[in-house]
Amino acid sequence: MKLKLVLDEIKDLSNKIHQDRGLLKFYKRQADVIPGPIYGEKIYTQPSGKAPFEKWVIKALDKEKEIKEEEDTLADLKLKATNALEKLENKDMALAIMYRHISFMTYDEIMSAMYVSRSSLYRLLNEAEEVMKSLDV
Repeated sequence: MKLKLVLDEIKDLSNKIHQDRGLLKFYKRQADVIPGPIYGEKIYTQPSGKAPFEKWVIKALDKEKEIKEEEDTLADLKLKATNALEKLENKDMALAIMYRHISFMTYDEIMSAMYVSRSSLYRLLNEAEEVMKSLDV
């Protein structure tokens, strides 16, 4: 598998985890809500015997488990990518790729961390694109 594909997978999985955390937050909020009685309407069904927030608690627990599995997968992918990048001769290029595609740092953050100019960083990352497409993980 090529490094570029692994880095794309890392990005996609990170985005999915972020979205799942938003869903988890919603599920927990719904689990905290206990509906009150409805006045003026007759209820013609039998009570189910379940608490109205039970389904949200179960969804939240399932989502927490799913997020944990995704985070483990993400950690494995990051380790694979980092190990492949450590084999590069150009350590500045490897570091720039790690900062940008694994740590998701902005260009300004990378420039200050590496003490390079904006144009040098752009040149380095442009050269890195070709390397990422050819490097096996």
